[in-house]
Amino acid sequence: MRPLRQYHLSEYTRTILNLNYTPDSGWVLDPRESFSQAFDKVDFSVSTGNQVSVEFNLIYRGHSNVSAKDEKWSQDLF
Repeated sequence: MRPLRQYHLSEYTRTILNLNYTPDSGWVLDPRESFSQAFDKVDFSVSTGNQVSVEFNLIYRGHSNVSAKDEKWSQDLF
């Protein structure tokens, strides 16, 4: 049986992003991978900006625990 964190990174995140219904996608969010393995060897600057905010905005924007008021605030801000 897989550890809970592995399940969360592979199944739960893919479900939130609606990737389980995309058969040609093997994308999985795994922060333990190096950028070169995850993003086709593109150079990324590390530890700049608010990466947690970006992740939250991309993954949880459409999640059911975000109210319409909060979604509007996020849309207006960005």
